[in-house]
Amino acid sequence: MELDTLTKNFAKDPFTFAELFNTFIFNGKPIIKAENLSQRDVTELIDSKERKILLQKSRDLIKYARVMADDQRYYMLLGIENQSQIDHVMPMRSLLYDALNYESQIRAYEKELKQKIKDKKIIGGNPMERFKGFKPLPVITMTLYWGKDQWIAPKSLKDMFPSSLIEAFGNIINDYDIHLYSVYDLEKMKDEDIRKLSSNLKDLVIIMSRAEKEDGFEHLPEDFYASLQSVDYTTAHLAKVLTGSLLLDLPEEDEKKEERINVCRAMEDLINHNQEKGIAIGEERGIVKGKKEGIAIGEERGIVKGEKRGVFKTLNILVKEGDLPVETAARHAGMSEEEFKKQYESYLFS
Repeated sequence: MELDTLTKNFAKDPFTFAELFNTFIFNGKPIIKAENLSQRDVTELIDSKERKILLQKSRDLIKYARVMADDQRYYMLLGIENQSQIDHVMPMRSLLYDALNYESQIRAYEKELKQKIKDKKIIGGNPMERFKGFKPLPVITMTLYWGKDQWIAPKSLKDMFPSSLIEAFGNIINDYDIHLYSVYDLEKMKDEDIRKLSSNLKDLVIIMSRAEKEDGFEHLPEDFYASLQSVDYTTAHLAKVLTGSLLLDLPEEDEKKEERINVCRAMEDLINHNQEKGIAIGEERGIVKGKKEGIAIGEERGIVKGEKRGVFKTLNILVKEGDLPVETAARHAGMSEEEFKKQYESYLFS
């Protein structure tokens, strides 16, 4: 499964969607509630076929949100754009997506007015006067960057223009910032902050925060261990892609039997399998190494033995021909004179 598909499937869960916004946009405050979100078709209010195609290809996720602040209830549209690669025109893309969502609200309002006029619930008048009571919902788009490389592209519309142009005319050029956040920053979260999470995001962060550490999974806190015993398949697969961890030995999409996976068991099974495999390989290599060492030792002993025999044979010839006294030959052979005489006699009759 491709990273783009994984990130979209991961973020569309309402609980995960809410915690992503709360973690990044609202600095961990539980402002967005999953129960106050409703999925919205990105094309439902667009009449133009071309615009529908454009939004279907571009906008990843967008939801209606009911938000409480200072005892007041507000409504807004929250969008998430997932980026697996650096995009140097992201500010313009994000601006376009938001503009199309604002336009869709205008069209929906116009459509509602026309229906009311048709039903004679209101009297038609100056078309532009009809928008006096129009209150659009704010569109807030968050760009989640899933790449490991540092984002070096523009983060605002003004960043895309030459600095000299901004210096000269920046005060009259409207800007547009993107809410850009790197998912890899989640690796730095402290355990007490991770414990505040409750969605699939929690399991993803637990894995990401430990995948790069040596023995990071061997001393998991009990509550983290319990959490990883039942992990959403998409979350586990996404964690494997992001971390590249060999411990996350997961079945492929067409092989999976359950929607949730015991990641701890998968890790333990793989570790045990690798340990058993390692022992077997070690034993086999030990046998081979032993044979090689035995051959080497045998060769070395053979050479030494051969050398000794060669020296003794030479000494015997010199003694036989009267060129060397027995006493001197025995000394060179490392023997007593008596031992050398016995060996010499054996040599003569061999």
